[in-house]
Amino acid sequence: MKLVNINPGKNHHREHPIIRRAGKMLALALAMVLLSATMALADNVQNDIAINGGDTISAGGSTTIDYRIVATGGDGQGGCNAADTSPATVTINAPAAVTVSPNSISFNACSIFKPTTFSATTPGNYTITVSVSDSGPGTYNLTPATFTLKVLAPSDTTAPVANPMQSPAANGNGWNNSDVTVSWNWTDAGGIDTANCTTSSTSSGEGTITLNASCKDTAGNTGTASHVVKVDKTAPSVTATPSPVPNGNGWNNADVGYSTFCDDDVSGVASFEGPTDVLSSEGASQSITITCTDYAGNSASATASNINIDKTAPSVTATPSPTPNGNGWNNTDVTVAFSGSDALSGIAGCDADVTLSGEGAGQSASGSCTDNADNSASATASNINIDKTAPSVSLVGGPANGGEYSYGFVPAAPTCTASDALSGVDGTCSASGYSAAVGSHTVMATASDKAGNSASDSVSYTVRAWTLQGFSNPVDMGYLNTVKGGSTVPLKFRIFAGSTELTDTAYIQSLSAVTMACPGVSMPVAPVEELAAAGGTVLRYDATAGQFIYNWKTPKSPGKCYKVTLTTQDGSKITADFKLT
Repeated sequence: MKLVNINPGKNHHREHPIIRRAGKMLALALAMVLLSATMALADNVQNDIAINGGDTISAGGSTTIDYRIVATGGDGQGGCNAADTSPATVTINAPAAVTVSPNSISFNACSIFKPTTFSATTPGNYTITVSVSDSGPGTYNLTPATFTLKVLAPSDTTAPVANPMQSPAANGNGWNNSDVTVSWNWTDAGGIDTANCTTSSTSSGEGTITLNASCKDTAGNTGTASHVVKVDKTAPSVTATPSPVPNGNGWNNADVGYSTFCDDDVSGVASFEGPTDVLSSEGASQSITITCTDYAGNSASATASNINIDKTAPSVTATPSPTPNGNGWNNTDVTVAFSGSDALSGIAGCDADVTLSGEGAGQSASGSCTDNADNSASATASNINIDKTAPSVSLVGGPANGGEYSYGFVPAAPTCTASDALSGVDGTCSASGYSAAVGSHTVMATASDKAGNSASDSVSYTVRAWTLQGFSNPVDMGYLNTVKGGSTVPLKFRIFAGSTELTDTAYIQSLSAVTMACPGVSMPVAPVEELAAAGGTVLRYDATAGQFIYNWKTPKSPGKCYKVTLTTQDGSKITADFKLT
């Protein structure tokens, strides 16, 4: 018979020494009783708890217990049952809440210690047993190996832990734009002392802010926590400035862009929004709006307004004054005035008038107008023709200026010529005022050029009447000549053109005798003493006597008076009065 004793081995993670010492004494007494009852029956499977304790641990802890086989020799197999050709395998049986490693131990000799580690997280008392597998004839006493594993609740030395949650939550950039409240959400396995715990904290101010909190548990452990929040409650500063700046009239004549200043001193500028391109359309009172947003979601806008764009040059007109005549010429200075119109920005000003005072054809004057956006355009008044000089006019032939001529001996009417070196003569030269009649006359030649300038040439002359001599004897001029009716009276006279005697009867216009009232006694009476022979009444010039003779056959009308009148071609007249007896 073998006597198998299990001797204590090593003990790990021993806890609560008073409890462990009591357990060892109890286990030793129990083993002695069991040994006396079974020592003749089998080898003993024993652990070292009776000697070294180790059956008590704290939850979450572990303990190592040694196992061995002690030979008793009382089971019909001499010596150690495990030392034969069939080793003994001890299997440790533990509840599910207990972890055993290893849970199976192989023995091929007795009194050899082999360790096994027990651990558990749940407090409680757990019965640990063993079983043996051995194909040999020996038997085993398992009672010495049975014990109770005591798992005690751990002592509380852990401080409460916070799980901070902020409201409102930060945006995607990690910022808030309002005050933030943090709920600390303390947890502790043994419970917290709510009277000594910060439940929530609220930020104030702006920037990166650290909120702190503390909490005690019921065991007096104090936990602390902190939570960082980033708060920006101020909108960015933003300005929008048109570029280029307008001129002094508030207008641009090109595309207008903009420059932007966006600044945020707390969270910083995240983005800005505005037109993607310049303003290129013409128009007044346009605007550009820029929106700037910081990382906290605050935004601000700035608007550049009253943007006026006019890219179109004005319409310019050059107007000459006075306007040319129908021939396209002026004969005075021409002033060209410049005027403009602009449908958008309006006209700012035009060049001063230009006065053309020199003569010449095909002249021009140019000027420009500028609108309020500084666009400018020009216009030219062309084909301006100025001729201030009158044409040259002269009479050709005709009477001499200051000349005196006898009727019938006046030179033929003159002609005239005209010329103009610049605009040219308009039409032909004409002469007027010529006359061969008795009197003073002026012949004037006039001509105009195509610019309306006119000139003249003139001569003045005098046409003298003929000198009539007669009626001569027997007629008494200034008397009432008495003659017997039916008799023939010779009417004798002479005609002189200046000093030249005229002898052609063609110079005689008429000889007439008309009745008249006989004058009173105041008029002297002279009888006609020489009568012509009967017949021969034809008017003739008597070259021998050097005079014209016309034999007037008087009517047979005694008592009547007649006035005989000689009229020459120049209109000169002589008269004689007769009374028939």
